[in-house]
Amino acid sequence: MIPSTQERRQFPRCKVQGTSKAFLFPQMVYSDQLIDISMGGVSFEYSKSIPLLPGQYVLLNMVKNLVSYEDIPAIVSSDTVDGNNGFNRRCGIRFTRLTDKQKDQLAVLIEQIQISSLLL
Repeated sequence: MIPSTQERRQFPRCKVQGTSKAFLFPQMVYSDQLIDISMGGVSFEYSKSIPLLPGQYVLLNMVKNLVSYEDIPAIVSSDTVDGNNGFNRRCGIRFTRLTDKQKDQLAVLIEQIQISSLLL
């Protein structure tokens, strides 16, 4: 039996509110809405007719609160058509081979997102 997504997650997810951006390379995918993030990965919506393939290696650049997080190595874990409308796709990616500096940057980003969600 395959474990559910919740059972496979090692890190708690944090919902992302407000302005955020993501860019995936070399696939040239742009998103203006991160959905949630954890120390293990991030999910986002994007509009593109060609889906990302699970298992693809990507480099992620993110912008949140006017701070840029660049060249984060990741693997596409899922890519589906968003059920709410047929135009957007929802993608989940898993971080891989993070440096200590990237781990520290992600921890700060997640902490900022958690604090800002308490203020809303």
